Amino acid sequence: MLWILVILSPIAFVSYILPITRRGGSLLSWRTWWEQLVAWAIIGIIAAFFLYLGFTMIAMINANPREFVCLPGDKDCGSGGLGLMNNILPYLIPLILLLIAQRETKRTSAMFAKEAIEMTEKVGKAAGQVAAIALTAGAAAGAAAGALGKAATGAQKLETTLGKVPIVGKPLKYGVGKPISWAFRGAEKLYAPPLLEYAAKTRRVKIPEEFEKMSAVEQERLTKLKLTPEERIQFASKMIDLGTFDKTSEEFRKKIIEDAEKKAEGPYYKKEVDKIRKALPDLVTAKLMVNFEIDPKAKQEMEKKIKDMATTLNVSEDSAAKIILTSKIKGEDVPKIATKEFWKDKDIMYGMQMYWGGSQYRKAAEKFEREFVDAFMEPLETKLKQIKSLPDAQAEKEYKELIYQNTARARYLETTAAQEFGFGSLYVLAPDVIKHNPKYKNIRDIIAEKP
Repeated sequence: MLWILVILSPIAFVSYILPITRRGGSLLSWRTWWEQLVAWAIIGIIAAFFLYLGFTMIAMINANPREFVCLPGDKDCGSGGLGLMNNILPYLIPLILLLIAQRETKRTSAMFAKEAIEMTEKVGKAAGQVAAIALTAGAAAGAAAGALGKAATGAQKLETTLGKVPIVGKPLKYGVGKPISWAFRGAEKLYAPPLLEYAAKTRRVKIPEEFEKMSAVEQERLTKLKLTPEERIQFASKMIDLGTFDKTSEEFRKKIIEDAEKKAEGPYYKKEVDKIRKALPDLVTAKLMVNFEIDPKAKQEMEKKIKDMATTLNVSEDSAAKIILTSKIKGEDVPKIATKEFWKDKDIMYGMQMYWGGSQYRKAAEKFEREFVDAFMEPLETKLKQIKSLPDAQAEKEYKELIYQNTARARYLETTAAQEFGFGSLYVLAPDVIKHNPKYKNIRDIIAEKP
């Protein structure tokens, strides 16, 4: 039979390709062929055990017949049927063992074959879970804990099956004194809790070194292939660090901000989510800003802040959220902004005008050059022209209010560095009522009067 199975093995391996042929009932199907191969491979072991017991008993009888059978003329032997039974019974025991061998060999070999196949499949699945650990450490930690639980359950089933095997079942079941499932349950209890704890804390992925050498298009394609939001935001965060995120498609950025919004509420991806929201300030929503806060009190405060600003400025809550986020962008974050011409968003422009300082303006001018500078100065110049057309008292009042809105902006625009980038001086653009007043020799004199 083994030779037949060997001959049929190429067909069986081909049948593994399709699920419908993989589990068919024919000997040509992978599952049936594999079960038969294992069964016939181990059938000799079980048969040899029982044959050994039977032949050993027959040899013992032949070696010392007086101990087992009655010889003619033996006074201890009874008459009639009893003597006949005494002569036959010893040989019936080996015969019974051989019959058990014939029956149990067929039954247990098939049973072991089935268990071996199922165990192989479980090992294959476990191997996949181990591979996942290498790719996504945090995500696979939870899977590994689950795999331990499944392995323990499988060990219990195997233990029950082994217990049914005559004579040798108990030694196989208990091994060195403990049931098989005891070892697996011990591993489950020992390792599952820390694995689950680790999985609950974070699901980190190891980004390959080759990722840094890829083009922005290749990085985007690879990131899109990732199955979970956790993976995608970590790859996107790496792209932001590498300076390739601003070369991605608009569709890709929208997907990433959606993933960031999903993971913002948890405490384990704050760094990545913060990078993404600052890189895409025009796509930020009120929900993302509120969910980003961990403490319930901080959430309430952010929600209130957004609503108050929306009411004061008569804008939507999402617009208020963008303004608040813009106020949180530091100088080091500006070069990582991926949105092309982000300053064209009126909410972001308002946030820059009201909350940014020298470091942010300088970084923006360095990266986006004169296009940013001109766009930034345009609303200021328009406002100053309007102020100049007002009566002196009103002009002085509104000019000072403009300066006091953001004194850091006013100070930076007076510096030589700002002038070199093309920024305009607010003092130079001031109305005559300010420039002709001897108290105000420069912008610092005006700031000094701030209430």
